[in-house]
Parts: sequence; C-alpha cells; structure tokens
Amino acid sequence: MHSGNGRPQYSLRPFFFSQAPTRMSRQRRFRHAARSACGMLLLSPLLAAPSHGERSLNDAVYSRDQARVGKKIYSEHCIACHERGYFREVLRTRRGETLDPLFTVMVTEMPQNNPGSLSDQEYVDVIAYMLSQSRYDDGDEPLKVSDLGEIVIPDSE
Repeated sequence: MHSGNGRPQYSLRPFFFSQAPTRMSRQRRFRHAARSACGMLLLSPLLAAPSHGERSLNDAVYSRDQARVGKKIYSEHCIACHERGYFREVLRTRRGETLDPLFTVMVTEMPQNNPGSLSDQEYVDVIAYMLSQSRYDDGDEPLKVSDLGEIVIPDSE
C-alpha cells in the first residue's frame, strides 16, 4: 500500500486485516480469523486435558527404599552443585509438567562434570529422593522410567 506521496504506508492492523494476496474480502478474512481463533479455543482444553492413565505426585509414586538409594546417589554426585533444598524450586517451576522433561534434563546435563554417567534407574532414584525431600508421600511401588511421562507435578503443593 502506498500513500499519496509515493512512500509505503505501514499498518499496525493484524495480518489478517491487511491486503491479502488472494484478494480475499475483508469480511471473509475476518470470518476466517474468527473461526481459527474459535477452533483453537475449543480445542485447547482437549490438548491440555490429562490422559486417562495420568497420575500426580500426590499419588505416592515412589517407594521409601528408592528414596534412600536416591539420597546416597545425590550425596555422591549432586550435592557438589546442588544444595539439598535446590530441587524444591525446580519442582515449583515445573508445575503442570510431567516428570519426563526433568528426567531428560538430568540425563543430558548432570552431573555437570560427566552428564549421562548414571544409569536411568539411578536418575529415577534421585528423583524419588527429591520427591521425598519435597514432602510428597511415598508408596509401595518404586518409580520407574516408564512412569515419568504419566506423572504430573501438581499446580500446588
């Protein structure tokens, strides 16, 4: 678009109100944008809804023995960089996520001097220890790697 003086005229209107190369009418562009926005609003609860097998940290997802093993591993490999209360803030910032992204960060970046040097089960045991120190209840069954994508960190502790 050009103004009368030959210079380009810039608009602050959203892209769907601007001159479209398909020569779609303004009313049609608006309806298209409105339908897209309504579709996203209607689908968003479905995308964010928990799956049927999803559990929370409030469901006692680790065992007490596992947390003891995790404490030993934490003392040997983690305490040099992370004081004991460190992981409370980590869990707080990951509310609403499953444990899987936390596990991935741990495996790919920790311990700092040798990332990925622990077994998957050792990382999971450390997560169990973190949960015990964050005052989540322990249960009868140990936490497993295959469970991590189903267990959600609750929005409030």
